[in-house]
Amino acid sequence: MITNLDSAYHLCQLTYPLLKESGNARSIVFNSSVASLTSIGSGTIYAACKRKLESASHIIGQTISVDGKFNVNGFHPSIRIN
Repeated sequence: MITNLDSAYHLCQLTYPLLKESGNARSIVFNSSVASLTSIGSGTIYAACKRKLESASHIIGQTISVDGKFNVNGFHPSIRIN
């Protein structure tokens, strides 16, 4: 939980004021996992943490993008096996 969720949240807390002050940066992107959407055999704890990170990105986005100058996104990379 600390590695997959808390670290991303606290890093966002620390960097957001700096990004806002710089005037150039306008996006924060969270890297989730396809494991948050479907079972891929990575374990339930990992999947739950990534799902919580997805939810956190939505809440953080609603909180800090009020002025319309910031975007918060999350994406789910996956591996395609043929």
